[in-house]
Amino acid sequence: MRCQRYLWFVVILCLLSACAGLDTRPTAQTAFEQGLALFDQGRYAEALPHFQQATELDPNFTRAFLYLGRAYLNLGRWFDAVPPLRTALRLAPQDTRQEIMSILVDALLGAATSKLKQGDLSSSITWLKEVLTLQPQSTQVIQQLVQTLLQYGGELMAQGRLVDAIAAYREATRLAPQQLEGYLGLARALLQQRELGSALSAVKEALHLAPTNLDALSLLRQIQAR
Repeated sequence: MRCQRYLWFVVILCLLSACAGLDTRPTAQTAFEQGLALFDQGRYAEALPHFQQATELDPNFTRAFLYLGRAYLNLGRWFDAVPPLRTALRLAPQDTRQEIMSILVDALLGAATSKLKQGDLSSSITWLKEVLTLQPQSTQVIQQLVQTLLQYGGELMAQGRLVDAIAAYREATRLAPQQLEGYLGLARALLQQRELGSALSAVKEALHLAPTNLDALSLLRQIQAR
């Protein structure tokens, strides 16, 4: 009788062990470590699904979002890299935010440059503006944004979209008040829009920066002749 009970006890233990072994679902940490091993070998594309799985299993797993973004970034997939890096930055404790912010900026600049090469100036400006919210004192970012705004203003004028062109030039002059080209573009757009008073103000700003500039003097004569 005792032997029979012992056998039943052994059978139950075996069944419990077997059931436990059936649950082979990975944890977020396991998935992350698998991805990290591949990432460290430079196998970024293979690491992606592991990092993705880790973020799905644990929506607060900061490092999983960070490395998901880094893997996309290393593959040159700027637009895919941005969302997980944004999430990583939002989840990160204060002492690690600067490092993550720097990586996110790289992704945003990559996206902005990609759109610029495609001729999509509007989207490039949107990405650059996000960079500026993260690095508001960056002279390099401001200069890049201003140049893109000036180019976009010219494109809008060529399309006859004067109101939008004026807005682009105004933003350029606000970001770079010492930039002559912004005031010249603004004056031209305002002149075409027949806003002579505002056009004259823009020309005066341009002449204040460059009193002998021929384009500014020519615009001044055109306004005075109206």
